[in-house]
Amino acid sequence: MSESEDAGEARHFEGPVAVRQRAAPIIDAAALLASLGTGIWVATMGASMAWAIGLGAFAIGCAALRPLIRRRSKQGLTVHADHLRFGKRRVARKDLVGGVLLPTGDSRATVELTTKHDVIEIELPLEEARALLETLDLGPKRRRLQVRRLEHGMAFAAASIAVGAPVVVAAIAAIAGTPAMVAAYWLALAGMAGWLGAARLVYTFVQPFPLDVGADGISWRDMNGTKRFVAHRDIESVDLKKSPLTKKDTPTLLVLGVANSLYDEEIELGPLPEVVASAVRARIAQAQAQGEEGHPLPMLEKGAESLAAWRKKLRQLVGQGDYRDARVPRVRVASVLEDPLADTKQRLAAAIALAESTDPKTQEFGKKLTGAIAPSLADEELAHAFELVAKGELEDEALEALV
Repeated sequence: MSESEDAGEARHFEGPVAVRQRAAPIIDAAALLASLGTGIWVATMGASMAWAIGLGAFAIGCAALRPLIRRRSKQGLTVHADHLRFGKRRVARKDLVGGVLLPTGDSRATVELTTKHDVIEIELPLEEARALLETLDLGPKRRRLQVRRLEHGMAFAAASIAVGAPVVVAAIAAIAGTPAMVAAYWLALAGMAGWLGAARLVYTFVQPFPLDVGADGISWRDMNGTKRFVAHRDIESVDLKKSPLTKKDTPTLLVLGVANSLYDEEIELGPLPEVVASAVRARIAQAQAQGEEGHPLPMLEKGAESLAAWRKKLRQLVGQGDYRDARVPRVRVASVLEDPLADTKQRLAAAIALAESTDPKTQEFGKKLTGAIAPSLADEELAHAFELVAKGELEDEALEALV
């Protein structure tokens, strides 16, 4: 089903939509402080002085449960040229951070669209789910997959509190009896809010870093905050194993066999649902299958010439010229730029050859293509360089650091 609006052709996807808000560490810190304050007031000045603080702690605790709260719509989702619309909600496409397809069985899947503030979920037939990601330019070749291990950890902690809260409050009230029930009630609520806040803060500072699966490779930060990156062309095997850090049988330890390395790379995904961990593995396999490694373009290589001379050669590599010019077809250079398994220096040289070409049409084409590819890259330095090339702002100093 499609419709037309001022913004251009629109496409409608029919399926139930749910929106959940992402975690906010400031709420967790406030929950912890409020619960501590309530405990002190109850212990020193009695329940009557603690009511307001206790109520505040309870409200903060509820706010900290946000990852479990979903606003739902049965009207489906419509994609326009510059925004999405579902129900009365409108989201600008430029605010989309990423998207992932999560198969649910029976040829259906849930698509998670992550924005700057929340996560939009829509359940669709499998082919429609794939079409939605491509329509939004969120496929593997155009957008990296970011797995927020932190967010799933928060949902896990929040669920344990939400399930245990009524039981704990009832037990305390039964044991304490009527005279002390008010104080025990507020103390229990404050304690649970603090428990939730503390658990979420631990996740925030112990495992704060997301995992990015790009078209070019996988990037993450280890527990020390050190940047790590493995290119898809160097990955020889991918496996999911049971993590030694959890008692659950869900395989959430991503193990990468890396070429020319004595050790496997082990990445702890945290308390992710199995379907999300499987989606990470599938995205890696999909990225590897889309590459064309083994077809480098020698004319893009930098020889003994200076950086300025090499850059000038690249600018004249593609475009109009007579038969005496050593020109290369634009499509050939573009194939290197789009190849996620190509060497990093080759891709950067291809981006410069197109986006800085002496031919105006090739230059316009190159800037658009380079800008479109940048969000798909997990290598932060290369992604930033592509963004600068697309804007015409890549300086020689920055280029020299990369080549």
